[in-house]
Formats: sequence, structure tokens, C-alpha cells
Amino acid sequence: MVSNVATSCLLVRWYDLSWLQVTNESTFNLSWQDRYANSNSQTLKSLFNDFSLVLSPLSRLSLTVSCDYSLLETSKGEYNSILFADAKLLYTPSKRWELGLRIDNALNRKQYVDASFTGFNYRYFSLPLRGREAMATVKYKF
Repeated sequence: MVSNVATSCLLVRWYDLSWLQVTNESTFNLSWQDRYANSNSQTLKSLFNDFSLVLSPLSRLSLTVSCDYSLLETSKGEYNSILFADAKLLYTPSKRWELGLRIDNALNRKQYVDASFTGFNYRYFSLPLRGREAMATVKYKF
């Protein structure tokens, strides 16, 4: 038996404006196993997309938003999609002080699912996730 994977990836970065940076990376995977006697071959497809936006309207203020999107075929014709979003706000009023706010899992996703063919094996798992988290930070540099 032979296991096969075809992957394509596209990375786009846009930094034309000093106060705005946009990055997007998309990856498409197609995996399959060649048929052998008394076997049903299955093809699995997946799409992964990572997006980030950094906005700095003022020299001392920056906002970063990042999103991860996955679309996975877990079995023939059945798909699972998940979208994660995180945000980070930083304000630096002086060289010594930095104030921040970070929000992880902003969409409050409850589980993560993955499936793939690796070699001769089909792998599927589902993991519970922590809920939305927020953290405020205050930094002082000596």
C-alpha cells in the first residue's frame, strides 16, 4: 500500500503602509492511499488559513489580531471547521512603561478536531479547549 500527500501553500504579505501590516498564509492538503485488495480507498482534504493584522495608528499604540481557520474532512463527505481568533493591544506611554491587553480564544471555541492519513494509518482526534482568556499586563523597565 502507498500513502500520498499533495500540498500547496500561498503566502501573502502586505507592508506598504508603515502603520498597517497584513499577512495571510493558506495551505491546502490532499491525502489518499492507493487501493489494495479488499480495501476502500479514502481521500481526505484539508485547508488551513492563518491571517494576521497589525495596526499601529499611533507610534505608541499597536493592535494585533490573528485568526486561524481550519477546514478538515474527517471522513468521506463530512467536514469540520474551526476558527480561532486572538487579539493583543499594546500601549507604550514612555520608554519605561508598557500597558497591554491580550485576549486568547476570543470566539470561545470549545474543542479542536484533527484528522489525517499518515503512512498506513488514519488519525483522528478531538481535544477540549480552555475558554476565552483575557490578561492585562503592566511592565516597568528598570
